[in-house]
Amino acid sequence: MPPLLQTALLAPGPFFFYPWKAVINALVGDSYVVAYKHFQAGHRHRVNLLLHFVCLWIQASSNFCLLNTLDKALWGDAPGPFGLSRPLSALSAATWVIYLATASTGCPAICSLLSALTLGAVYIGVPFIPRPMFDTAAVLGMVAMLIASNVTLPASRRVPLRDAAKVVIGLPLLFFMLFPRAESFFGSFGGSYEQHKWIAFGTVAYLAVLASLKNPLKPLVISATFVCRFAAYATAPSSASTGVAVGTSASSQLVSDGLFYLGYAFIASLFQGLTHQVTREEATLLALERQHDEMVKVRYEFAHVTFFPNLLFHAMKQYLF
Repeated sequence: MPPLLQTALLAPGPFFFYPWKAVINALVGDSYVVAYKHFQAGHRHRVNLLLHFVCLWIQASSNFCLLNTLDKALWGDAPGPFGLSRPLSALSAATWVIYLATASTGCPAICSLLSALTLGAVYIGVPFIPRPMFDTAAVLGMVAMLIASNVTLPASRRVPLRDAAKVVIGLPLLFFMLFPRAESFFGSFGGSYEQHKWIAFGTVAYLAVLASLKNPLKPLVISATFVCRFAAYATAPSSASTGVAVGTSASSQLVSDGLFYLGYAFIASLFQGLTHQVTREEATLLALERQHDEMVKVRYEFAHVTFFPNLLFHAMKQYLF
């Protein structure tokens, strides 16, 4: 059971929410009290919490961009079941907000309210977020928040420059130099929609297999950051041969968008990992990997990622205000 639960948790993106995640957490996950006990141990530094706030917006936005892409793939522009527009997105948003509000025993009500407002904002705003904006907004958001939060601290509490450089220099190099070169390389592959589907299936299979291994978090997050991104470039319709039908091109675009936004599930986790490195506070999921009982570990992990918005606002309230 633990390997299956671990795969269900990690392969679709550890911090991404889908309607079934609340159900699984209610059945096998730990309580909010247990989740907050683990969370607060590694989330007290001002810079850490404020960078996690940026990560929350990146994760939630890309989460609902992926759900929006799946809604388009399943129903196009027509209403889905029960006449709902974007039914998968709507069900996920409603389920998450309700679960956070009703299952977070011990969480201040203001924190659940802030989580609901955040998730409502990204649910409403997702259709208006262009894909090219994501990298720029994510990287500049992380860099700007690191600088702004760091300079407001006493010198003894600031993140050392050599650590801050991992974010301030490393992220722009990755996203504005390496990834554009990779886009030119993989975008030249071309291919049909059928080939693009196989690339997508292969990517999902890779994530599922790696996620089933023992303590897979670090290799999964690092490798999936690149695997999903390169697959998104390779399946973009601009890489297809000329003369491709409009419908096929649109289908390839959905495949490419889905892989791009799925990749952000791991990119945002990578950002969180960098945040923990620069502030010298251990990431909760990595700390939990020292737990020898696999079922206990999975219970902790499910609670951590499911309650994450409330956990973050709770810690910010406790340690920042």
